[in-house]
Amino acid sequence: MLRIIFKEKAPALVKKQQLEEAYGIRLTEDETKELSKMCNLSEGLYNNGFNDGTYGRTKTDL
Repeated sequence: MLRIIFKEKAPALVKKQQLEEAYGIRLTEDETKELSKMCNLSEGLYNNGFNDGTYGRTKTDL
């Protein structure tokens, strides 16, 4: 279930549909908003990690 929520770059509405189909979980409007926030958070964390890794490689390569 967490894989659906935090997987790469799928929109929140797609994830909501997958949660309903795979697990029978129906989200309220408020829960859908929270899911959207979590999607943005996971994307931000991925981007930060990517940027940190890129910066680290560049820094050590100097």
